[in-house]
Amino acid sequence: MLSLRRTGAAMGLCAAAGVVACIDHPLKPVDYDTEGVGSGSTPISIVRDVDILFVIDNSGSMAEEQATLARNFERFVAALEAAPVKPNYRIAITTTDSGHGVYCGDTGPERGRLQATSCLERAQEFVFPDETGTIDAFADACEAICDRPGLTTVPTATLVEPAELRSRPWIENTAGVTNLPEGVTPTDAFECFGPQGIAGCGFESPLESMRLALLRSLEDDEPGYGFVRPGAYLVVVFVTDEEDCSARNEDAYDEVWRPDGNHVFWSEQNADAPTPTSEVCWFAGVSCSGGPGVYDDCQPADLGVDGKPTDPEHSVLYGVQHYIDFLQDIEAEKRQLNPAAEVLVAVLGGVPQNYADGGAEIQYADGVGADADYQRRHGIGPGCKSGAGQAVPPVRLRSFAEAFALSPEDRNLYSVCADDYSPALEQIIDTFLEALEPACMPVCVADLDPTTTQLEPQCTIVETYSDLAGVDHEVAVEPCGGTATAPEFPAGADVCYRLRSDATGDDADPGDDLHPKCIAQGYNLQFEVLRTPQGERPAGSAIQADCIVSQTPERDCPAPT
Repeated sequence: MLSLRRTGAAMGLCAAAGVVACIDHPLKPVDYDTEGVGSGSTPISIVRDVDILFVIDNSGSMAEEQATLARNFERFVAALEAAPVKPNYRIAITTTDSGHGVYCGDTGPERGRLQATSCLERAQEFVFPDETGTIDAFADACEAICDRPGLTTVPTATLVEPAELRSRPWIENTAGVTNLPEGVTPTDAFECFGPQGIAGCGFESPLESMRLALLRSLEDDEPGYGFVRPGAYLVVVFVTDEEDCSARNEDAYDEVWRPDGNHVFWSEQNADAPTPTSEVCWFAGVSCSGGPGVYDDCQPADLGVDGKPTDPEHSVLYGVQHYIDFLQDIEAEKRQLNPAAEVLVAVLGGVPQNYADGGAEIQYADGVGADADYQRRHGIGPGCKSGAGQAVPPVRLRSFAEAFALSPEDRNLYSVCADDYSPALEQIIDTFLEALEPACMPVCVADLDPTTTQLEPQCTIVETYSDLAGVDHEVAVEPCGGTATAPEFPAGADVCYRLRSDATGDDADPGDDLHPKCIAQGYNLQFEVLRTPQGERPAGSAIQADCIVSQTPERDCPAPT
């Protein structure tokens, strides 16, 4: 199993100068007893950290799609920052170029390396030698969007490197403080970091790039070391107009991909081609039923060098289940620290523009007429097309994404052919926010003064943690002072808590409003734990709440309406 705890179970970050407060680290779930009278003691999970990885196709056909993503990114950030439970977020970018023998561009491969440099410094990455001539997309895909040459992130420390200040290859906002230069917003940064050019490998490997990016974040000699926080939510967003081609090049390269190989996955139209086309990726990893013409369905397939079904250890492309298991292992590790942690996946790919809303199904059909050449190059007709482009139906990515859907009804695939990605980006954030749980006290807490409209609970909050020297600590946490927008820490304290109990939202202070999820579950109390930078615990911590339990829940916690 992949271990995310190489230097301790740290989650959260308060390294940037001027950060007022950070959110707490959670505890493994334990049983608690609320029978009879007395108090209810339970760990409370208070997590707002989310790490977002964009895996962006940087092949020759992606200039317009990258520009659309960058232009629409403001809505993505706005949705994040307008959330009722405001997350501390990190956003990183890598490409789909994981290398593919001699048939790839000369500006990579990135192999999962996190990218955070201004596209204005990378003009050569926007030039691609197409069959019809050289395409130069620098003006439209970079210069028209980004106006900040030399942009980098501000040097910060992290919990895995608390003593080292350096520029990190990701965009970050923690408690309202970013790691960007003064006057630069996360949207500004993404408009320059996001465009990855069109000179990358045309045999896109988004699944392998994702795996390598997450693995590299665990290596202490990598620039992206520490990007993945062990207890944080993880969101992976793929942006591509191709099918996944994560290949075992070392086992089958010569036979499958070279013109003098066996041509098992080459069509007759390409028999004399000097190099393989993307159709090899389709035929080596997908099996369709029905057809030809229009197919009933297409599913991922583990096929060997001879074109026949084989076990996943000997398939030409790495099996989709290999990547599902990898990410599920990460999710399982996260849940040891944060029981509510989720790994979410979204795809901007070759699906109909109303697919996510249930308005259309993916069609798998051979390309005919004007799409005949598309068929020759890709092995299948386009799954979507518009004035903004066309894209291969994502069979392997669809299967992967569906494994991380929050419900069977959740369609986490969106059309890369749309000319506006903002609705898709907003839906991705809405899905994440739906998974983000507030820190409800999961018992009905007693109101010690029922003569007032305000809940008057009696709770004791204790934090336990180990420092970097391995010394255990247990300290009481005191309530914060001040207001919701300007919290004040008790004298000498680096950690404090606030309570939310207003189920109506009638008063003028939104800082005490109870989250709708707490109300819906019949709970009457919610916690927030705030930290100064000095209050961060590099090895992680746990918060235990002990509150007097109500003897009259019908009064203190009426059933939600």
